Amino acid sequence: MSDGMRELIKQYRAITGGEAVPLMEILGNAIYYEKFGCDLASLYLYCIENKVKWEDVLDFHPEEFYNTDPLTMF
Repeated sequence: MSDGMRELIKQYRAITGGEAVPLMEILGNAIYYEKFGCDLASLYLYCIENKVKWEDVLDFHPEEFYNTDPLTMF
């Protein structure tokens, strides 16, 4: 990871209180692809400028991906 990306993540955390973007969880996200061209730096800059977390920007809802309810998970 470059020093520039580390600095963006540090700024992102300070401003939003959010955690770094886990790339494996956003690959294939249509908003990430269409709005940011799969450019992580652009996503961080947008979040920093608008003081929002990446989850809100990408409309990410982990509960939709990690269903742990035994009655419905299979």
